[in-house]
Amino acid sequence: MRLLPESANRNRGAWSPDGQHVAASDGSHISVFDLRTRRWIFVAAANQASILFWSRTGKYLIYQDVFAAEQPIFRVPVGGGRIEQIVSSRQIPQSDLTGYLLAGLAPDDSPIGSIGRNNSDIYSIDLDWP
Repeated sequence: MRLLPESANRNRGAWSPDGQHVAASDGSHISVFDLRTRRWIFVAAANQASILFWSRTGKYLIYQDVFAAEQPIFRVPVGGGRIEQIVSSRQIPQSDLTGYLLAGLAPDDSPIGSIGRNNSDIYSIDLDWP
């Protein structure tokens, strides 16, 4: 076991499907370590990146910017290219939604989310005390 160079402040590491790269984030910078060149490559910025997920093909990283407005989920091509927003909280039709988190990817690389809801109903309970 060896520590990857310049990895001290990076966390949430995720192995690529081919085992040749490791994606990690220091919170605001998402980078990929190439095991052959032994170098980090910057791929995206975020206010606060979530756990990183690789697409099945290894061509994309999927992540959520949890501190951005509407908590968007993005897909970034690892080899370079345009970052694409694929979903945000605005697309979740729940009036009591307080937030959601990227929890994983479905077999077709669709994001799976865990939804937080704010139950703002107030109830009165009648009790029969002994």
